[in-house]
Amino acid sequence: MEPYPERRPEDLKALLRAGVAEAMGVFLFVFTGCATAISCGGGLFPIALAFGFAIMVLVFATADVSGGHLNPAVTVAFLVTQECSFVKAIVYIVCQCAGAILGALYLQALTPAAYHKTNMGANDIGDISVAQAIFCEVLATFTLVLSVFANAVDPQKSPIQGNIAPIPIGFTVVLGILATGNLSGGSMNPARSLGPAVAASHWHVHYVYWIGPMIGGICAGLLWKYGFIVRKEPFER
Repeated sequence: MEPYPERRPEDLKALLRAGVAEAMGVFLFVFTGCATAISCGGGLFPIALAFGFAIMVLVFATADVSGGHLNPAVTVAFLVTQECSFVKAIVYIVCQCAGAILGALYLQALTPAAYHKTNMGANDIGDISVAQAIFCEVLATFTLVLSVFANAVDPQKSPIQGNIAPIPIGFTVVLGILATGNLSGGSMNPARSLGPAVAASHWHVHYVYWIGPMIGGICAGLLWKYGFIVRKEPFER
């Protein structure tokens, strides 16, 4: 199983299926992770596990349909490295954001107001400056996207590595949230931040969760393409 499809001309039906898969995947990702955040009272460890395991399962589930991006920062990294067309990137990002918003709104509709005091699991920064928060998100997302490219995209990966790619990706999300959750909010995914922000109308420094992840994702993708992949020796079996 190839976690990410090869580049090819997309027909409309394939693109629509992929967009639906991205929307559904992010819907379930946001619902699961944010439900954990509001039900466990903000404990960092269960939130990290919930988001990490959710992305792991959902990348496995959507990989053969859409490639399992489930993150605008990943999609933009694919775009700048020419692993994804412009049209596909736009469709994916729109569907990811729509899925995130619907996931958060669905969670809000299912839960009483007492559970909404944590802003539906919306991201926010801790006792650091906005600039520091952006750099935290840059580094955390850089690590995540580098893991995506190294494990799921690299043409020189082993077949076993490709088949289990969602596992290291999921654990990278866990580590990113544990490292930056109490600092920058541990987003690494603009859609994940957008969903609960819309549901709870909580927009405090929301731009952090677009600027940081996009910069980190683009840097990781470009480093992989122009720094690592062209210099690697062929994989030896």
